[in-house]
Amino acid sequence: MGLRNTNYAEDFELPSWLKFDFILLFLAVLLQQVHPVFVCVIFILMFIRDSIRGVSYRILCFYNIFVFVIFSQFFYCGYTNGNMTFYNAIWYSVPSVIAVMLGHNYALKLNNPKLIIIFLFCISLFLALPHIIITVRDILSNGLINPDRSLSIDGYDETQRAITARTVELSLAICGIAAIFIKKLNAPLRISNLFIILSVLAELCTLHFVSRTGIAILIIALITGLLYKKIDAKQVIMLVMISFLVYKLFENSGFLDVFSERERDGSSIMDAGGRTERWAIGFAALLENPLGYNIEDWFAHNFWLDFGRVGGLIAFFLLCIFSILLFAKTIKLRSFQIIGGYNCLLIVVFSVTFLATLFTEPVHSGAPMYMYMYFLFAGFVDGLYNLNKL
Repeated sequence: MGLRNTNYAEDFELPSWLKFDFILLFLAVLLQQVHPVFVCVIFILMFIRDSIRGVSYRILCFYNIFVFVIFSQFFYCGYTNGNMTFYNAIWYSVPSVIAVMLGHNYALKLNNPKLIIIFLFCISLFLALPHIIITVRDILSNGLINPDRSLSIDGYDETQRAITARTVELSLAICGIAAIFIKKLNAPLRISNLFIILSVLAELCTLHFVSRTGIAILIIALITGLLYKKIDAKQVIMLVMISFLVYKLFENSGFLDVFSERERDGSSIMDAGGRTERWAIGFAALLENPLGYNIEDWFAHNFWLDFGRVGGLIAFFLLCIFSILLFAKTIKLRSFQIIGGYNCLLIVVFSVTFLATLFTEPVHSGAPMYMYMYFLFAGFVDGLYNLNKL
């Protein structure tokens, strides 16, 4: 069973049930800021809707069982070693497990290549939109560059989220810049242009807060796109011109001076913003405490290491294996032409971006919605792979 060609996707006319599905997904992103219980409820409702419509993927598949085992270990160790309360263990675990199942269901529902690219765009848009709106307001208030890296909107010095957490949730939108490489792969022009526009807005938001991670994600996405297919000389020239224009734009804005100051006075790019030392400490602590450890207000700034800090050594290794398998499947999707070459490229770029972001941030505690989306993406990729392999 593979992807089927259907007429309704040719002009981007989405079925009403799929539009409502996307609305529920967007609500889950917004309401997660209020309380994670809303995410659980919405994800359960989405799964029930899929079951009623008869598009539910089989529950007892390898990926679902694997994720359940990972989070069972995470739940047990995190609660017993005092790293999490019982309810926090639920909020981290349950939505992640359901997200994989929903991802599998999306592989069944998105039965047209053009629907897949819309789905990828929506994931990046939903995560980024709240941050874009807030940051644009801050730009209007404080100018293009905010060297203090804090928000001063409605009387708050910091609006709910740390700057690094904002960069995490903007990352998928930033990597959408890779859409400039899909024009010759018969990609829908309208959605490709929207991807590029969204990526530019998201990158400006990270530059506003002098985020080096945002720049790194942009570069990684461009390099991945270039390496994915034969290098086009025109595209290389265009990228050089764009880079030069961006440089001239920020040359007199104070951004380069602020960036240089961060390099001199704080952690540098060479040590990943001070993270390499944290990674070494976190891994050593995990080996000494295989059931997890608790250092107050300290993170390794690495998804897998911080996951292990809470859930123990077994959960850490299982999650590493899960991520390696997922990345391998994103590469193998290239062999399924029916998915669409432009979708395969974007899926690889998404996967690389997830890995780069997760490698540098404590996502499960700092940006849990991003973690849920990672597992939803994992289920989606696994579903696409298994359906088309048949």
